[in-house]
Amino acid sequence: MKAGFSSKFKLYSLLGLLLFAFGFQLTCSTSAYAAEAPVRLAVLPWKVNAAPEHAYLRSAVTDMLASRVGAGQGAQVEIVRGDLVEKAIEAYPVAARTESYGKVARKIGKAAGADYVLYGSISVLGGVVSLDATLLDVNEGKTTPLSDRGENIDALLGMTERMAFNIASTMTGVDPSENLTYTGRFGTSDGEERAATFSGPGGGPGGEGFFRQSTKSGRKFGWKKNFNDFAIAMELGDLDGDGRKEGYILTRTDVIVTKVGANGFERVARVKGGPEVRNVSISAFDSDGDGKQELYVSRLKGDFADSCILEKTGGAYKFTSCGLPYFVKAVVIEGDGPVLISQGFRRAWGFSRKLYRMERKSKGFKKAGRFKLPKGVDLYDFELFDLTGEGENNLVTMEADRRIRIYIKKGRKWKVDWTSPDKYGGTLNVIELDTGKQQGDVAKVVKMRSKMLRTDLDGDGLPELIVKKNEAGGVFGDRSEHVRQFKSGTVRSLSWDGVVLEENWRTKEMVGYIADVLIDDTDGDGISEVMILFVDGGRVPVGSGRSTVVSYIFSGS
Repeated sequence: MKAGFSSKFKLYSLLGLLLFAFGFQLTCSTSAYAAEAPVRLAVLPWKVNAAPEHAYLRSAVTDMLASRVGAGQGAQVEIVRGDLVEKAIEAYPVAARTESYGKVARKIGKAAGADYVLYGSISVLGGVVSLDATLLDVNEGKTTPLSDRGENIDALLGMTERMAFNIASTMTGVDPSENLTYTGRFGTSDGEERAATFSGPGGGPGGEGFFRQSTKSGRKFGWKKNFNDFAIAMELGDLDGDGRKEGYILTRTDVIVTKVGANGFERVARVKGGPEVRNVSISAFDSDGDGKQELYVSRLKGDFADSCILEKTGGAYKFTSCGLPYFVKAVVIEGDGPVLISQGFRRAWGFSRKLYRMERKSKGFKKAGRFKLPKGVDLYDFELFDLTGEGENNLVTMEADRRIRIYIKKGRKWKVDWTSPDKYGGTLNVIELDTGKQQGDVAKVVKMRSKMLRTDLDGDGLPELIVKKNEAGGVFGDRSEHVRQFKSGTVRSLSWDGVVLEENWRTKEMVGYIADVLIDDTDGDGISEVMILFVDGGRVPVGSGRSTVVSYIFSGS
């Protein structure tokens, strides 16, 4: 039973990678032709020749492919809506029942308004995996057979790359391995839009047109650094007290330590978390006032909170203390400075109700008092600063519905003063709870939201709120209770105009999932850099995955 589940999980997940590659290649290959009408692709249900436990793959093909490619992302390949495809197929009941579309595929494509039709089969026999597909040009009637074979499920990764290349080349006539050029747009506070063009091998940030030049240092701002890991969060901290901050990338199990230089984050160490560890967040905080920050790594070990302190001692980065039975977060409170806040967590029920301020004593940490928040607001849902510019701190939250709320203090209680009509945030940093598993219900999850930042990048004296906004993928998008994939994301600057939060600017749209954002002057030239951590593919990968940190200067002029 366990082996069957493992095989099912592997095949399902690797199929997701296959279909992501289809979508990514198709998107990238056509992005240079923004002026042309999109090519419409109808994806028919794939036939599964395998044991009954793999029957779920029949619908997974269309669902996953539809979630990766769409005209809404500026892509020039548009997936025909599933209901239109189903309606077209209904006219051919024999083909629908047998999932054999060869003789009627062109008619189905025309009825669905498609330029191309993709259909095929996945076979799993004796551990050998075969992919057999047909790409049909509806207008000309030409078919392109596509097939590949692997000795085991793991071979699907290589099969993915080869088949994706062939599909992209056939539909667009463009070699997807070429050095492509992309154009993105960002809004400004005066309501206008500006375009930014950049180039890079295989796409992605990295060109001079997208990044700005520092007039003080002469160094070209704009670097990117790839990590072959699924990254959850990032932080900057000075653990050795030399006045220069290091960069820290948090993966599901480890902490990657980097030196921040002219070329970005250069890896210098990796601190492993050990077995049964699931990391959640990181915060830099100087708890004893010695000028050296500690890195607080909130994590689960098994079913219980087991957070650690990472320090640099004896020239090495290591965990000096573990076993803290709560998650922790450093919060900078205007007028009060940074404080360390804790909240208990167990996989059996999620967060505890009470939060506490923490103080570090000679014998460990001690609760220094309750930290009261409105009901339903947990450790990773809030920041505390003066956002409205009225001289009083606001409680700024992003709760389960992904809407920003601004609270004001009324006596001893927080009261909601404003709620955003739009949704922001979006996270893949999710912990599945044990609740409901024994009854066979869908497991409940707790979403760990990333930080919101208060800054003044344009120097006008008015506070800005920096948030990410990930666009949900999948068939149901934001309507899904648990979004498992994001198709793109942007970083946005918002300011309070006395009535609402108004958007000042936004970054270009990034294909994938934005995990975290930092703003800091990493080289001491007085100019802040915006650093964005995003995950290729927009979903939790089967293997290590790949994440990228990009940095650039924002200029309000």
